[in-house]
Amino acid sequence: MKLKNQITTIRIMALLSVLFALPFLFSGCDLVSSDDSDDDTTLLSLLLLTNSTSSSGGCNSCVTNNDSSLPAWIKDNFTCMTITVSGGNYVFSTSDLPPYSSGYYSTSSGCYTNDFPSGNSANPNVISSQNITLTIPATPNTSGSTTTTGPMGVGVNGVVLFNEDAAPGDTLSAELDTMDSANGHPTDIGMYHYHTEPYKLTNNNSALVGIALDGYPIFGRLETDSSTPGTSTPALDANGGHTHVHSTIGSSIYHYHVENTSNNLILLEDFHGSKGSTTF
Repeated sequence: MKLKNQITTIRIMALLSVLFALPFLFSGCDLVSSDDSDDDTTLLSLLLLTNSTSSSGGCNSCVTNNDSSLPAWIKDNFTCMTITVSGGNYVFSTSDLPPYSSGYYSTSSGCYTNDFPSGNSANPNVISSQNITLTIPATPNTSGSTTTTGPMGVGVNGVVLFNEDAAPGDTLSAELDTMDSANGHPTDIGMYHYHTEPYKLTNNNSALVGIALDGYPIFGRLETDSSTPGTSTPALDANGGHTHVHSTIGSSIYHYHVENTSNNLILLEDFHGSKGSTTF
């Protein structure tokens, strides 16, 4: 019995050391679990309850927890975050860690790769785990509101979406030269984000990109029939959106499209509806 207790103590100490040694939480890297024996079941549960992951050198897995009462277009398409229903709102909680390799991850991580397109170079910032909550109306209205800096929506992969405004003192054209291969980069606090078409989600197609802070979905540059918005569908309004039946939603709904211009912006300055709130 004494020997068994000693072995259990050693296992506890080893697992706790893993918890404290993990370089990043919800890193987007592969989740590794163990099922060695019944004695370890409780300890493994402890690890899972603390939302800890460990890296095995890849960046293709992440944690997804979606409320079963969410509409199918959200529940079945959004990953790498926790989404709940609270009153008349959907609450999106994300660590904002891209679930793929990037030149903006720490060079000591298993998620680093030098993936900058020709002519681009990194800004001085490094991706770090965030604690971002977006409270978004479940039934969006048409009252209109204005975007600001910071998270104005979230992509289907848990990465937050910014509008066309660059950091104070900078210009978007200058920032575009710092984008990685996915068209994203981090702020000075390590908040990775997209301003323009996110190539890991859509690249001149009709894919679902994410949801805006006013509750309306965002799609790629094209319609599902591969036409440009405004040809086989209503023209886009000044906010970059329009209303028609969309197969992904299953009904007629207002939605945004990534701008089909030289910059391919995700969000312009104004929302169609009243925006929700963000904390980070």
